[in-house]
Amino acid sequence: MLTELHGCSSLFVTTTDRCSIMAKMNEEAECFCVSVVMPSGVCYQDEFDEEGLCNVKETLGEHVSWARFFSVVREAFNNGQVTVQKATDASVEVMCHADASGEGAGVCGAEFNVSKVDVSVLPTIEKGLVDLYQFQAHPNTQEQKLKKLTEEVAQLKIKTDQLEKEACFLKEIAHRRRKLDIYNIQRIKQLREEVTNYEGIYECAHRATKGEATTNMSHRSSTQARHKGRIRQPLGEKECAAYDPELLCLIKSRWMTLSGIDAGPSCNRVIVPSPSPGVSNQTPVFGNKQQEVVWEAMNKLDAWDYNVFEIQQTMSGDDFASLHHQPNGGSLFITMYALLIKYSFLSKFNIDEQIALNWISCVESGYNGNPYHNSMHAADVLHITHYILSEGGMIERCQLSDLQVFAALFAAAIHDYNHPGVNNNFHIKTQTYGAIVYNDRSVLENAHVSSVFELMKNPRFNILESFSEDQQKEIRETVIEMVLATDMSLHGKHIAHFNERLEEHASFTERENQNLALVMALKMADISNCGRPLEIYLKWSSKLSDEFYLQGDRERNLGMQCSPFMDRMEPALAKGQILFINYIIIPFFEKMAVFLPKMRLAVECAESCKAYWLKSGQG
Repeated sequence: MLTELHGCSSLFVTTTDRCSIMAKMNEEAECFCVSVVMPSGVCYQDEFDEEGLCNVKETLGEHVSWARFFSVVREAFNNGQVTVQKATDASVEVMCHADASGEGAGVCGAEFNVSKVDVSVLPTIEKGLVDLYQFQAHPNTQEQKLKKLTEEVAQLKIKTDQLEKEACFLKEIAHRRRKLDIYNIQRIKQLREEVTNYEGIYECAHRATKGEATTNMSHRSSTQARHKGRIRQPLGEKECAAYDPELLCLIKSRWMTLSGIDAGPSCNRVIVPSPSPGVSNQTPVFGNKQQEVVWEAMNKLDAWDYNVFEIQQTMSGDDFASLHHQPNGGSLFITMYALLIKYSFLSKFNIDEQIALNWISCVESGYNGNPYHNSMHAADVLHITHYILSEGGMIERCQLSDLQVFAALFAAAIHDYNHPGVNNNFHIKTQTYGAIVYNDRSVLENAHVSSVFELMKNPRFNILESFSEDQQKEIRETVIEMVLATDMSLHGKHIAHFNERLEEHASFTERENQNLALVMALKMADISNCGRPLEIYLKWSSKLSDEFYLQGDRERNLGMQCSPFMDRMEPALAKGQILFINYIIIPFFEKMAVFLPKMRLAVECAESCKAYWLKSGQG
């Protein structure tokens, strides 16, 4: 109906008995307005919405189309076939007589019952006539006005759509927060019970003065206290996720078999691979749907469209709520374990498999359940780092050692460990403890690295235990350099340094240049979501927007001005993404494609992601 209504121009007629009648679309472009002025000056006016017009249309026939209905009305006005009947103190009937031929022939016409009004509608009719004259006398001017109005309507529609999306985001966030509150209440209760338990142990040790048993208990409790110290325990009293051994066996057997390997070494202490070679070329028998989904996901471990969302959902049932509590492991657990096996790092460095599983579990649990900076983001960055090194050709281009590759994957896995969901600027402006400790310099990045190495003081989580002192030193130096470089405030500095080396045609096989290449790999992986396939990119951009708005909410609550693109009252996701892709992503990715030609696909994907916002008209 609205399409035909919008195509119906303003209609005017003066009947033989000197009644003035106007019919036109109302200001909101949603109703058909009929105005009547009688010779006596009595006025009638009514607006007919779709339901009201349906009743009028039925006077022409049950199956008359909207096109035919408006055609009858238009022809009646143009041919002077409009009459006023049955005028009363309450209403008047306006009859638009139908042509004797065509659809609806044989009926009198369309009959409008118009109510009496106390206010004169003559000025409304006069204005309508003047507007029609202006339109006919100056068509170009009117067309420009119409074009401008059309554009304004389109912009208002886009803004309405954005506000509706924001409302959906708010509802989703509220739902997530309710889930988080439930989890936090349960966690607080658990921690209180643990505190009570430790208080009992301490009280017992404090009161005891005799006996070997008491002495031992005191020694154990004091040792535990010294051992834990200020180290954060993401898993509480647990050391490892409650993983599915069959699932890990499937993963391990893709790249490793028992052929020629003793089941005794520490690298096979927990999960023994299948004795049959070629498992990766077969479709195994799955014990459950989860195993099948993860197995299929592993097929894309070397692909640009590896999807951590699918893994997270099958492992934990949700790609947000599950991030607060992943008792069986999530996407980071699966991805890191798979890469350790794929690169044969457990055997090459004689890493104790149980300690490796403990470390992965603890690192994953150490990520908070933020919308964006969470363990799923870490899994995504970890995978892309692997892709750049292997499929992108960095290992070959820079002649990287196994130790350097291990350090790079280590850095990717921990690069946002314990991220609080707010950026460095927030810490600096509010002068948090971290900002004080790190003197406003790369506050988060310093905290990520130091927290993990502090965690590894516990030998049960020290994945570097089997490495020599020199190897540990090299890994630590590489990890620190890589993670600190993810501070985007230093982006220009690192890009300039990288450009200098490219212009010098450096070989990138010396240690300093190798580290620079690894820095660029992690930096690219960290913001790679803007250069991924559109479906994956849109999920990440939505999550980033959620986290930005949450920081903006905190800033507003503290009486601070919201940071750019973080005010949910002024949504600007499209604008922010277009600017970021134009000025950061594409120039950076272009340089990486010069360095590693196989990474050109990231530039192409980034262009597609930018085009999405431009086509949507939101940019």
